Amino acid sequence: MSTTVGIVASLVLLAAMSALGVGLLRRFARHLTTLEGVAYGAPIGMVLGTLAMVPLGVVAGFGAPVVVFVGVACAAAGAWLLVSERPRPSLTRPTSLRDLVHRLSWAPTLVIGAFAARWAIYWLNAVTYRVDGLWAGHVNIWGDWPVHFGVVSSFVYGANFPPQHPRFDDYPFAYHYLADLTAAAQVTLGMDIASALALHSWIGCVLVAIGLYAFARRLTRRRGAATLAVVLFLLGGGLGWIATAQAFEKSHDLLGTLQTLAWDRHVKSTLNIQVVNMFFGFLASQRAFLYGLPIAFATFSTLLVAVRRGDRRLFALAGVIAGLLPLAHLGTLLAMVVIVPLLFLLFPSRGWLWFGGAAVAVALPQLLTQLGGGVGALSAVRFELGWVAAPDPWPWFWLKNLGWFAPLLIAALLTRRLVPERARRLLLALVGVFVVANVVAFQPWTWDNHKILVYWYLGMAILVASLLARIWRRTPGGGASLIGRRVLVAGVIVSLTLSGGLEDLGTLLGQSSYRMLDPQRLAIAEQVRAATPPDALFVVGMENHDPIAMLTGRRIFVGYANWLWTEGVPYSDRAAIVEEMYGDLAAAGMLFAQYEIDFIVVGPHERRDFGAVDAALRTRYPIVAQTKDWAVYDVRGAQAAGS
Repeated sequence: MSTTVGIVASLVLLAAMSALGVGLLRRFARHLTTLEGVAYGAPIGMVLGTLAMVPLGVVAGFGAPVVVFVGVACAAAGAWLLVSERPRPSLTRPTSLRDLVHRLSWAPTLVIGAFAARWAIYWLNAVTYRVDGLWAGHVNIWGDWPVHFGVVSSFVYGANFPPQHPRFDDYPFAYHYLADLTAAAQVTLGMDIASALALHSWIGCVLVAIGLYAFARRLTRRRGAATLAVVLFLLGGGLGWIATAQAFEKSHDLLGTLQTLAWDRHVKSTLNIQVVNMFFGFLASQRAFLYGLPIAFATFSTLLVAVRRGDRRLFALAGVIAGLLPLAHLGTLLAMVVIVPLLFLLFPSRGWLWFGGAAVAVALPQLLTQLGGGVGALSAVRFELGWVAAPDPWPWFWLKNLGWFAPLLIAALLTRRLVPERARRLLLALVGVFVVANVVAFQPWTWDNHKILVYWYLGMAILVASLLARIWRRTPGGGASLIGRRVLVAGVIVSLTLSGGLEDLGTLLGQSSYRMLDPQRLAIAEQVRAATPPDALFVVGMENHDPIAMLTGRRIFVGYANWLWTEGVPYSDRAAIVEEMYGDLAAAGMLFAQYEIDFIVVGPHERRDFGAVDAALRTRYPIVAQTKDWAVYDVRGAQAAGS
């Protein structure tokens, strides 16, 4: 469990790295507002500080001394940058508390404050230890976070430097692992993995919300539209609420329906409604978005100013920021690959050479070490018309997935002077993401195109919010007409955000809570950490919620097949070998020796799905960890016999 010292030390570390990023943007990106500098600078500082831990971890080993060193260095550099900054001539600072309060915009402050408060409750319950095991507060945490637990464990308990794939031994780690390495740094300071991931996620989500508002404010130049864009993006989710409406129609009991199952993801999938809520689908579960989105905001904001000024230095600065993406978030990098060529066509300039040169110079070394000379999941790139619309006709699929958002978006795209011209061109480039994602599949699982569609939805939410804000603000006439149109706008907003609201309500009521690990799994992981060397190679049963893969940091011969498939890892041969081992453990000694296996795990999953009978192992190999239903065998003797 986390210690108070560990929590405080983690907060200090995150603040120190944030100070570095804020200081760098204030020094070199003076075109950004103070709000933008903080919202983008803090995550960028975390990326830079965490990135520095990679070579240090290789040279000196990853632990508290390295983490403290990075924190002190970031704090010193950030303080120097902030203190020595030349004052901006036009910058007027608040002179009193009353002046500061007066400058705050009440609408975005209340909206973002409400999200921050709700998320504080959410993250306190996202992953919790109970008497009966480790529980996830949302199904997406249950499904996705075993990966994040495993990555953090590999750094903290497995000395995984230089980083190799933690679920497929001796293979490049073609994954954006920096967000998890940040959490691993917090663990070295005294936090447990669950709390470290949750604390970092809460801070990251709040920064993304602030950054989203600042970015939308830059594009729309209106606080109301920017605030509404935040609401639409974070609470949107298409017409999934129809499933709840159908349940209410059958029960005629609204309160009972909400208390029983406010959000039915199974019925939603049956209806082929694939558009998900951006918070639950991506920010909360796929943690790399916590770094990818702010980097994208900073890059696009800098490019807009670079285009307006024709400033090669700003083009280069935008390239440096975008170049941080390979280890921060590959999904955002892929979106950039689609968007930037369109921006070049919309804003032709020689400055793009500076952008491209700087981006390649920063990104290429990361990509070479990350991909190990291969292309990772991009090896599965193919034409896939219609994305996941089938069996629905493509237009009907998007209409029922987006609801009112679809006709409003068409109207917004056709409305003149809804946003400034340069912002409009940028948003049109984001439309290109939608077109490409409906023609080409970039990863083995076609649904994963949703990860780049996030940027299309983000841009279109800003456009739709601008349109609704204009209708609200510029309603001709008054009296009943004014009230009627504003009621209509309010009703549309409710329709656009009802899916996200219902999913959040169901989560708050505990309807999406699932157990990740039972007490025996927790116990066997703890024993393994204590009884085996950090670099030991394990054979496990290839399930998602595997205690060895999640909590020990030990090397895994081959892990959960579905994750490896989505990452483009060629796992099938090793999976067949594991099945052969478990299928006849009495004769598996030659395989243990051939593949230099150190330990093999036999538990309920291995017995049920592979028919593992470990009686022969008990007579040949020592047991190093054991519970009622689990046993871990030391099979290094097979290697000695084979040699």
